[in-house]
Amino acid sequence: MYIALVAKTEIDLVALEKGELDEDDAVKLLIKTMESYTNGGLILIKEKLEENPNYFLQPTSFLNLILESAKI
Repeated sequence: MYIALVAKTEIDLVALEKGELDEDDAVKLLIKTMESYTNGGLILIKEKLEENPNYFLQPTSFLNLILESAKI
């Protein structure tokens, strides 16, 4: 999960290694990216619950949600 987060965040790793980019700034970028994906996932869950309050009672409901979201 951490590797995916680093891949999805636009951080210049060379500048970080050289000291041109502050570590705190890099961490803030990583946190911002993680929060964006978290908020997006919570919105998808909220929409599913509004459509069908019993949707997540199925054993494969989260897997189905991921598969549906991947088609978008």
